[in-house]
Amino acid sequence: MEVPVCRQCLYVDAPCIRCSKTELKRYTATELGVVCNSCSKYFRDLKQCSWCNQKKTTVANRHLESGVELICGNCYTQTLPLCSECKYRREPFIYAFNKNPICKICALEETRYCKYCDTEIASGTGHICLPCKYLKTFEKRSKFGRSALSPYLANIFSQFCGWLKNTRSTQFAAENINVYFLYFVSLDKLANSLNRLPTYEEIVHQFTVAETRKNLLVTMFLDQENIVCVDQAIKDEYSNIDSIERYLNAFDEGSFFMAALHGYYDVLYKKLNENKTSTRSIRLALTPAVKLLRWCVHYELNQPTNELLRGFLWVTPGHKAAVTGFVGFLNRQHGLGLELPEMQDIELSRPTESRMQLKQRFVTLLRNPQNTQLYRDSLIVSALNYLHGVAVPKYAWVSINSVKNNEKRDYYIRLVNQTFFLPNIIFNGELSGK
Repeated sequence: MEVPVCRQCLYVDAPCIRCSKTELKRYTATELGVVCNSCSKYFRDLKQCSWCNQKKTTVANRHLESGVELICGNCYTQTLPLCSECKYRREPFIYAFNKNPICKICALEETRYCKYCDTEIASGTGHICLPCKYLKTFEKRSKFGRSALSPYLANIFSQFCGWLKNTRSTQFAAENINVYFLYFVSLDKLANSLNRLPTYEEIVHQFTVAETRKNLLVTMFLDQENIVCVDQAIKDEYSNIDSIERYLNAFDEGSFFMAALHGYYDVLYKKLNENKTSTRSIRLALTPAVKLLRWCVHYELNQPTNELLRGFLWVTPGHKAAVTGFVGFLNRQHGLGLELPEMQDIELSRPTESRMQLKQRFVTLLRNPQNTQLYRDSLIVSALNYLHGVAVPKYAWVSINSVKNNEKRDYYIRLVNQTFFLPNIIFNGELSGK
């Protein structure tokens, strides 16, 4: 007969299965063994946060002003105010005379001094000032990156870390060095496969020009230090090749649009083999062709029509010369009978509705905002109708992508070689990155 053993004696001197800590005062028993109180959070059941909809171990019922809600620790932290002293999000303990919140640590403890530079800091910040935190993080990540790379890229990565810190800032380098490290890992794999550092042509052939632009600071560093010199001619050539490949994969396999685009590309590629054109010219010829076919998809048409072509040139009259070759190809190979309109026939006209109807439609859209592409496009069309008295043709796709802004942050759109300014309020920050 087995002698019964209590739970305390069963796990006496048992190490935590995660951190190997012994002499546990508080622990949790799992199917795999015992875990200490600090590691127990990693063995909890995942619950879904009602705010971010992600499953995490920190999800719990938390008391908010709106009531008790099941949210994770990150979402709960966002509901807390910033302490006016340490700038951390914590529950306010007291409020200053100017009604700024102060956390419990800053309210009860005296100011501290950074243990590295002796700078006076708020007690809630910890024992290290913010600049020293960024510096320590940067040093730790750069040291790890150097040790993880092969001899081909290890020293180069260290040089890049120093260059990035000096050209930008310690904070920027600490926050972004891991992003650039992933690119160095890819370069390291390529270097090991070649048993030497790759050339610029080998890099863009392997990763495309778009990838080098995404990691522009690395490319700039390698070029400035004469490690991998950028060849502008190769860059332009591969940039055109990348654009062409994206164009050829822009539509569904087996569709009319895919067949038409690939057929047109075959004609252009034959001219390239005969030295009658260039890769850049092929890219310039395919650009309006892809745009025209995308308009067909937008308006749910099976193939281009004369009315669609007229609306296309009404919005983008500068594409007439470039799209002429594609229109001729469609007529020859698919018998569409498309006719390019004369540019003098493409002109502005006024809406047929009354001004009161146009105003009511515009005001209704402004009062009922929606975060959809259809709503934004409709709002721009309505603004042109009411504010400028311009009637937009049926197949003229005037979207938010057609709107630009100048150095004064004024929004405008170019139609039929004329400029129309639009009120900033209707965009709500949509073009802040343009």
